Amino acid sequence: MAFNFALLFSGNVLGQLFILAGMVHLARSLGPATFGLWNVAQALMLYLLRANEIGLEVTGIRAIARNPERLPSLISAVVGLRIGLAVILFAAMLLVVLAGLLPSGSQSLVMILSLAVFPTAVILEWVFEGQQSVVVVSGARILKGVLFGVSVLILIKESSQANLAAYCYVGSVALPTVLVALAVVRRHGRLGWLFRWSEGKRLFREALPIGIATILSQYSLFAGTVILGYLSPSEQVGYYSVGQRLIVFVWAYGIVTSNRVVLPQLSVLFRTSEEEFRSFVKKFLRLLAIVSLPLTIAAIGGGERIITILFGAQYRPSIDVFKILSVALAIGMVRSILEIGLIASNRQSLFMKGMTMLAVLYTVLTYVFFEHWGITGVAWAAVVAEGVYCLYLTLVFSYVSPLEVLTTLWKPAVAAAAVICALFATGLQSLLVVLPAGIGIYTGILVLTRGLTRNDMVLFRRVLVPEKAGRVQQ
Repeated sequence: MAFNFALLFSGNVLGQLFILAGMVHLARSLGPATFGLWNVAQALMLYLLRANEIGLEVTGIRAIARNPERLPSLISAVVGLRIGLAVILFAAMLLVVLAGLLPSGSQSLVMILSLAVFPTAVILEWVFEGQQSVVVVSGARILKGVLFGVSVLILIKESSQANLAAYCYVGSVALPTVLVALAVVRRHGRLGWLFRWSEGKRLFREALPIGIATILSQYSLFAGTVILGYLSPSEQVGYYSVGQRLIVFVWAYGIVTSNRVVLPQLSVLFRTSEEEFRSFVKKFLRLLAIVSLPLTIAAIGGGERIITILFGAQYRPSIDVFKILSVALAIGMVRSILEIGLIASNRQSLFMKGMTMLAVLYTVLTYVFFEHWGITGVAWAAVVAEGVYCLYLTLVFSYVSPLEVLTTLWKPAVAAAAVICALFATGLQSLLVVLPAGIGIYTGILVLTRGLTRNDMVLFRRVLVPEKAGRVQQ
């Protein structure tokens, strides 16, 4: 599992580095106003993709891990359902555009990006993830990033080319999807992919709570961008989107990667041994707590330099947004293992209820905080919402007690707080100083307080060194 995580995470990171490069180029080429509209349109498109997935991939991964012999019927059910949903969702988005319900100026971008719902309907990466064989998936993620990043860097030169950038995105999604589908056919044959309504209906019912929660999760992730699209000038949306874009780089792909790799393992452990299931969750919670906070330290200490180097001085209003959202990122990383634990233990209804609460919190707090503090208030709304949701998960996840969660988190949290206070006191902004000094002091505090042990270092080494994969996966 450690090797699979390292491989899939590496593929995501490499692919997302190319996408990030493309986004940085778009931000510079389109300017804050047009880039703001582009991000609103992309956020709406991502909602569409999550609605098309509706929990079917996660359910498929869990089912394959538990019952590999169901693969042919699972593929036919998932693909059949998603193709039908794609047609319905695209038609619904067209009606929304024709009714004039979207932020002004985003209509054409939304329709172009919505075309991505058709290739993603037949995406089969989840098949390899369920089998814990992620080489093809990692390669597809890299290819997607390369296609988007390179095409944007070559073709996009000015703000009038926003629609062309949207077509580049759709193409970067379509080609890797086709190649992964061909890889599945090559490995397993045609599998008799005949859609059976009984199987599809059963799978849809099982997936629906997860799907609703996933849609709400996606909504929460981009709620600030979309709500700002209706409440503020597009320039303000652009400033917020730049700060958020770097957070999404880690959030959507670091967290999603760990979840997709951990879910099959947790699903098996829950079926075979409750004690091993509990132990795994606690160990992974500890790992996430130790790893997530240095990202916040780096963002708070070096945020000004990161934003200005990547996006230019015109995006200075994004600096505080980026720093504040890095706190929400740390909370989101820590609570992610509790989410996936609920799904693996067949408690997806609690997951859905929590996500409903989170979506409501994001909506209300984003509106209220924006009225008082502008785009920095929108960022603080994310921190408060994530904190409340993390508390909810701690209380409802019965396999690890709230006291055990607190015991796991308090030493890394105190160490990170001490370093952040020192950064504010000294006013350091140099990345060359903040990264080694801040993270070094953080690690030193954990070692001195025994918040970082030799067992933790062994676990980190197993994740980071692939050559030990054969022994780790056994």
